[in-house]
Amino acid sequence: MNMNMNINMNQRNFNNDIDLLYKINPLIMFYNFESYEKYDKSKKILAPKQLLNNLANYSNMVYPIHLKIKEQIFTVMDFIDDIDCLFIPTEYFYKLGIEENKFSDVTIIKNIPEKATFLKIKPESREF
Repeated sequence: MNMNMNINMNQRNFNNDIDLLYKINPLIMFYNFESYEKYDKSKKILAPKQLLNNLANYSNMVYPIHLKIKEQIFTVMDFIDDIDCLFIPTEYFYKLGIEENKFSDVTIIKNIPEKATFLKIKPESREF
C-alpha cells in the first residue's frame, strides 16, 4: 500500500449536507452490544470506519459527525473497522420504521442545530 496515497487526493469543502445510502440495523444486533448497551437509550450511533475515511476527503469537516435519518438527528459515537452498516438505538430503529439490513437515506448535517439552553415547562391543566 502506498503510504502517500492521500497526498494527491483532491480535498473537497463541506459546504452543504451530504446525502448517502447506508444499511441500518438496531444497536441490539451489533456483535459487541454489551460494550455499547448504555448507548441504546441515547441518540448515539455506531458507523463503519469507511465512512470516516470518506469524510476525511473534506477539508472543513466538523466533528463529531451528526447524521439525519428520517428527520431524526443522531451523533456518531464510534467508527468501527469491521462493520458495513449503521447501528442506531433499537427503540429509534423501530419507531422510524426502518427495515433491518436495508439501504436507507442518511444525511451528514452541515449546520448542526444548537443545543437548548433554556426549557420552560407549563402544566397541561390547573389540576396538575
